[in-house]
Amino acid sequence: KIDDYHEYQKLNDLWYLVTFEDIPQTSIVTVTDAILKVPVYRCRYGRNVYAVHKKQCNKKEIKFINQQLAKT
Repeated sequence: KIDDYHEYQKLNDLWYLVTFEDIPQTSIVTVTDAILKVPVYRCRYGRNVYAVHKKQCNKKEIKFINQQLAKT
């Protein structure tokens, strides 16, 4: 986890930087989760956000992730 709206996730053996946004509180707007590929109406990921974007990590980011994982 980087902050409340960004985190690295490993999906299908590839690392991604995932960006989250708050789920809109209005019933007029329907949003689709970038990872789950389904409309989002309620809490996901343990909080009231959905994945709005994912970007595959480059070599530098993967090296950083591996260093952070080695510390734990």
